[in-house]
Formats: sequence, C-alpha cells, structure tokens
Amino acid sequence: RRRHTRYWRDWSSDVCSSDLVKITLKDLQRLFPQSLVKYAIGTGDSLNFHVINVINEQGDMMLSIKSFISPQHASANLDTGIPVDELRVHSPSIPDAYGLRVGHRVSDVMRKRDGPLTWSAGHHSWSVGAGSIFYSLEPLPGNDTLGTSKEAVEQNLKIHHITWPSPAWD
Repeated sequence: RRRHTRYWRDWSSDVCSSDLVKITLKDLQRLFPQSLVKYAIGTGDSLNFHVINVINEQGDMMLSIKSFISPQHASANLDTGIPVDELRVHSPSIPDAYGLRVGHRVSDVMRKRDGPLTWSAGHHSWSVGAGSIFYSLEPLPGNDTLGTSKEAVEQNLKIHHITWPSPAWD
C-alpha cells in the first residue's frame, strides 16, 4: 500500500507502519533456502536504512530490500519484522504479479499492464509502471543522457529491475 507522504521520494515523512509490509531475515531464509541472505546498515543523504540482499548460489543478486530506520520504527527489529520501504527484484527468475521479469522489454510492460502507465525519470534511466509495481529500464545504449520516454519505447528497452511499492530511489 502507499505511504502517507507528501512527495514520493520523501522517505523521512511520517509513515503509518500498519500500511507497510514487514519482513524478517527468517522469512527470507525460509523463502530462499538455497540462497545467502545478507544484512547491512546502509547510509546516504537521508536516514540510515536496513539493507537485506538475497544472493543465489552463483553469487547473483536476486532481490534486495530497504527499510529506513526512522524514529517511528525505532522498535522494529529483524526478529519481529522491519517495514519494507523498497523491494527490488534483480533476477529474471522472479516474476511479478503480471508475469513480467527482469529482461522483458517496454513492449511487454505495455502489453501486459492494463490502464495508463506512469513514466518517471531517474538520474540515468526511466521507470515505468502503475499502482505499486514499477520497472526501471536499462539506460539508452551508447548514451550518457537520459533521453526521452518516447526513445525508451522506440528502442524497446529492457527491464533492469522491478521495484515495489514505488519507482526505485537511487
């Protein structure tokens, strides 16, 4: 479900924890028994955050989860569950609710998703999606600039990763 924020990148706004999905390390270890589940504290230009990465037997990142460590969630811990602020799927082996996977193309997203899609410009790439599932696209080939969403469609760019519940916050 959506966060109660004024601006989609304002992760420090008051968040209603009952609206967020919570996850524990044990949940992930149970869901991915053959994979390595790694935990760390991330830092950046905002609140520190929990980072959980699930890595397959070949050493490839399957998915990552980020959760801000905010005053509202100070009591959250890895045993009782931390709120999921971002789930990012990196692996083509994990489909979303529409059957889309990393490596599929913009045309697949447009064909499988009903209704209008929202385009969002990041630092170096586009995201497209609606509701709470978004697809970050690979950058335009041979281009250091973002380009346009029209170019992303024309070149039928591949999905680089899938994020929930909003576009990636790189």
